[in-house]
Amino acid sequence: MQNAILIHPAVAEEFAFAAKELAARGWGGERGGNLSLRMPDGSVFITRTGASMPQVAQEAKDYLCLVSESGAKLAGEGEPSMELLAHLFVYEATRRNNPAIAAMAHSHPPALMHWAEMEPRPRLRVVELTNDEIAVVPPLPEGSRELAEATAEAAAQGARLIIWRGHGAVALDETLHQAILLLEHAEEEAELKVE
Repeated sequence: MQNAILIHPAVAEEFAFAAKELAARGWGGERGGNLSLRMPDGSVFITRTGASMPQVAQEAKDYLCLVSESGAKLAGEGEPSMELLAHLFVYEATRRNNPAIAAMAHSHPPALMHWAEMEPRPRLRVVELTNDEIAVVPPLPEGSRELAEATAEAAAQGARLIIWRGHGAVALDETLHQAILLLEHAEEEAELKVE
């Protein structure tokens, strides 16, 4: 079967852990975001379109696609996330200036989304802890090349936390676990700022 996916148990566990964390926070229901990991050979495991975080937490390998660095589907059932282009563009952009970035988590943390709409935006302490700025991308169509390019540009400039206004948040790190922690810390701080 061409669609069968072979995945190292540690990679499947990383996806399952991240999905469980997002689902526990209520950020991972239907259309609850997407996750990806770049492999050393440049290929990317990414959650498939329509996969909820509770599903991924339950049996990660059944809800993943493997794509080449150019985006060609190599294995997996269904289609890769509609945000595949953003993931690929980010990995290409960070390969040059921050090659340790190998994980991308996209979800919908409500306080962080509200924080992105504030003017002026209060500074979040997570910025001081990570030495990174939080980038805020203007509203752009989901899954669009424009959103992918804007996200990659922010990542190329060193942002590890990128807010898609009106849509969600993206965290970049070396592992999905670290990316989820970045999202969680930013959300906790945003909750204090938006009250």
